[in-house]
Amino acid sequence: MLEWIKSPGVGPEDPMRSPASASAMLADLRESDPVTALGELRGWLASPGDGAEIDDQAVSEILGLIQEAGAAHVAKLLRQYLADTNDNQVLRETKWKAMFAYATRLTEVVCASTERLQAIAKSEQTATGAAAVGTVRGLRACRMLAKLCLLHYADVPADLWRRAYAMHGGAEAAGCASIAVPPHRSQRISTTATQDLLRLLMMHVAAPESLASEQIEVVDRVAEQLGEEFALRPRGAADNPFCFDPDGHHPPQRATPESPSADARYFGPGVALDALARLHKQLVTENDRNTAMFGSDIPPHAQIAAVEHLLRTWGPNPPRPAPAHSPAKGELRVVHGFASVCKHLSTGGDTAQSKSRGLELASDDDIAPAVPETWTIRDQGGSEVGAEMPQPDANWARSGMLVTFCVAGRDEWWLGLIRRTHSEIDKATHVDIQAISRKPVAVTLRPQAKGSPGGADWKASAGTFAFVSVNAILMPDASQPTDPPHLLLPPESWKEGRIYEAMTAEGTRDLRLLRVLQRGEDFVRAAFEWMPATVA
Repeated sequence: MLEWIKSPGVGPEDPMRSPASASAMLADLRESDPVTALGELRGWLASPGDGAEIDDQAVSEILGLIQEAGAAHVAKLLRQYLADTNDNQVLRETKWKAMFAYATRLTEVVCASTERLQAIAKSEQTATGAAAVGTVRGLRACRMLAKLCLLHYADVPADLWRRAYAMHGGAEAAGCASIAVPPHRSQRISTTATQDLLRLLMMHVAAPESLASEQIEVVDRVAEQLGEEFALRPRGAADNPFCFDPDGHHPPQRATPESPSADARYFGPGVALDALARLHKQLVTENDRNTAMFGSDIPPHAQIAAVEHLLRTWGPNPPRPAPAHSPAKGELRVVHGFASVCKHLSTGGDTAQSKSRGLELASDDDIAPAVPETWTIRDQGGSEVGAEMPQPDANWARSGMLVTFCVAGRDEWWLGLIRRTHSEIDKATHVDIQAISRKPVAVTLRPQAKGSPGGADWKASAGTFAFVSVNAILMPDASQPTDPPHLLLPPESWKEGRIYEAMTAEGTRDLRLLRVLQRGEDFVRAAFEWMPATVA
């Protein structure tokens, strides 16, 4: 893997032959376009190097400099990838593939360098520190590559798990797995190989396939912040909720009575679960909601949802597994996005159903009627249906997205959420949709000044707010008979206690918002109550 440092053909002027010259060359890339910069860095990782032997520790330092420089460009490109979700498929794929190609090559080269350092450390005690640093860098490279796969809803390569397990095992054999070292010279915070292995493992067992992309990024940041608190048990101790086979190539999993083998290593959140609960409380009670705990680039509601997800998946009582699916055939017609779903339910789709309820949405000239996409049904189970998306349509699909869908040949449009997403690189994307209402009703709500909190701050005429009405979706079948009914509305229209006037098939009625049940990318699911009718 390190042929670039042993091949002849490049003389002493090669900038990658010493840490000092490499550092100077890498500084020139700081302001480069991230796609271009990652291509340059990948080329340096794969390029032929000086014919003379280079000290293995010097090689590790050069790789560390490339890794540190690349991390900044990956972070910049990743912010674009997460924020610019409306990019066309080609542009979005270009960004992801630039990161993926760089991370793949970096992982190969850094892991190979680490193996050499660990072999030296077994016989030379003075090399133990370098082996510890190399192992941390190798595991961090593995985690970056794994995260990029998860953000793309793709499987983490089996070879990555083999490398990660072997590197940590090699560090334990060399006596450096628990040595605290800074990953790079410019960093003050230290970590250990064991802590970084656990960060990788805990990120993967968080069921990221059921999270939105930005929430997967939050999971990684949580793992980075709480990694010192995670627990890895020695061989033979089976008292933690997750395990992996250190001699295998399979991803970590939740432990079961049929766990892989007697040599399995068990791990878990340890005392980090208590710390996570405290962070969650701080997030939901924070007065200044513009201050985000895990980065200002990710909305607070996405951070809260990700932390709540971790409390469930890392906790002792995980969510119930997905219902078993049976093979099914057919076509699914799908419209996605809150605004498009509202318009489709009122003017398209099951038009007869909408008209029968006597409801009309407020006009929105900016939203053109969506043309339903056609997906292939693969299976179904419980309230879920599994489908395969055509590759050109797969750009927007993320777990947590709102959709309305209809089985071809029927005239009923249901409301659903994408619960799980799985992509195969350059192939089809598979999604599982959970039906949340079989009788969705698109309505127009008019905010009322009377009885609403903060009503005096809003311009109102005759008790009704004089601005554009709000489109919403009622879900009469989405709650238990003893629970308040549910609705969906835009995030900016949510306020606890606010009163809206809604037109229903039975006439005009007022409703009051009670509490948030779920926050999506472009909607809020809330419980509400119907107000008593006033007597004239």
